[in-house]
Amino acid sequence: MARRAFGISGKWICFIVFALFAENALATCTPDDWLHGLGRPEHGAIYFGVIGSHPVRVMLRLDPATGHLDGVYGYSGQPGLLKLTGTLRADAAGADLDEQDSRGHSTGNIRLSFAEHLEPGQDPVLAKKYPARCDAPVGTWRSLSANESLRIGLHRDGEWVAGNENEEQMDDIVALKLQRALLAKDRSAFAALLQYPFYMVGFRSGAHAWSRPDDVIKHYAEIMRMTDIDVRKAVPHLLAADKTGAAYISGSVYLSHGKVTMMCEGRCPIVANFEHPNM
Repeated sequence: MARRAFGISGKWICFIVFALFAENALATCTPDDWLHGLGRPEHGAIYFGVIGSHPVRVMLRLDPATGHLDGVYGYSGQPGLLKLTGTLRADAAGADLDEQDSRGHSTGNIRLSFAEHLEPGQDPVLAKKYPARCDAPVGTWRSLSANESLRIGLHRDGEWVAGNENEEQMDDIVALKLQRALLAKDRSAFAALLQYPFYMVGFRSGAHAWSRPDDVIKHYAEIMRMTDIDVRKAVPHLLAADKTGAAYISGSVYLSHGKVTMMCEGRCPIVANFEHPNM
């Protein structure tokens, strides 16, 4: 699969990711470490980050009995997912993965190591008690068809739960269409992706409901307040959907049943409430 160039935003993402990981020590990642933070053993870990300068999202599941890994990943701006299979290394220092395209052809290899790190504001005492040893893999992607090797930097960003595949697929499809419509400034294509009434939530303007596509097209500039950089680097794959929907573009878009239901300045209330149910 071709790796697109994403301009300066992708390069800055790459720089930031590797600058962050350079400050963190390498860690071991055992099956028990991997399962820390997942609801159940069969759930998958979702990561975001970069391969080279290309934003990606990755999902990996571990069989704790065998150390076998399987999963998928996708690139920003590109349809489809690439399949991953491999294992955690016996010394728990990293993971080795093989990549296949949609036709089952082997296309690349991925070699990862894990970095132990602190989240911003995280209590060092709790971090020592509950170390996030598997949450920040770094490594190398190598092409099987060309003399190409790219660096990888990832960070855990959610949980994949079996049973939500239909919702995830619908929301991933509309997320890619939304990304393309926003980058093309295609107001009609954007309006066609919305569920009506469609809600816009602003810091100063509060919430507003739009009931017709014509009104959305007319007031597009009021609704669309994200930068192209934010839209371009958002990866429309593996959005960690639950049974009702999924967040996209750093939580400023909420998708449900294959439609865009809400856009917000900052994180949408439905996303914030889900993340902090006691608030």
